[in-house]
Amino acid sequence: MNYRKETISKTCRKFLLFMMLHSLLSCTDQGCKYVTVSEEPYIAYCKNQDDIVYKDDRFIFNKDIEKLHSGAMEFIKIGEDSLAKVQLEGALEIEPTNPILLNDLGNLEERTKDFERAISLFKEAIKSSDSIYFPAEYNLADLYAILGEQEKAEFHYNHIIKKHRNDFLNGLAYRGLAEMYIDYGYQGKAKEMIIKAKESMENYSDFVSNFNVLEKRIDDYN
Repeated sequence: MNYRKETISKTCRKFLLFMMLHSLLSCTDQGCKYVTVSEEPYIAYCKNQDDIVYKDDRFIFNKDIEKLHSGAMEFIKIGEDSLAKVQLEGALEIEPTNPILLNDLGNLEERTKDFERAISLFKEAIKSSDSIYFPAEYNLADLYAILGEQEKAEFHYNHIIKKHRNDFLNGLAYRGLAEMYIDYGYQGKAKEMIIKAKESMENYSDFVSNFNVLEKRIDDYN
């Protein structure tokens, strides 16, 4: 299979980007403020360097699941992935179709390189939320891109754009496409996606540096 050369580093970075961490990390902890991207439904993010805390009030935990999920996040912080899995799987026994739990366990399985199970969990999260829970489909698209499955990755990035019609979420999807095309050597396509991403996220200035990095990669390639 044609893995992208930065598979390990990108997988770890994405794990930080789209784990649902609002139960563990507050804005104060992250040193940044939440930025609202949608009032109804309420969606917001908090960005600090490469980390994004994603909030969507349509998806919440009860107290029992909150405790297990928080425990899993604590284990992840100290590198105890197997113990984190136990916590997340325990939470899924209580609520088997919770898309946050399915997505987070998928991220953990990807981190430990069980890509087949990660894909299955992301798909379950997408299905259980009727494609509404954005991180699961983004993570699935990103994993397909890492594994060299270009058509599948494109399908899911583009489905995000069609489904959500939200500038911020669309911008992240365009950014994912741009990064994939850079990795595959399609610099022309990458430039087109960066333009679309920047247009979609023109009101989110904290992402400017991310686009600068991608543009520099294109310049270096040329």
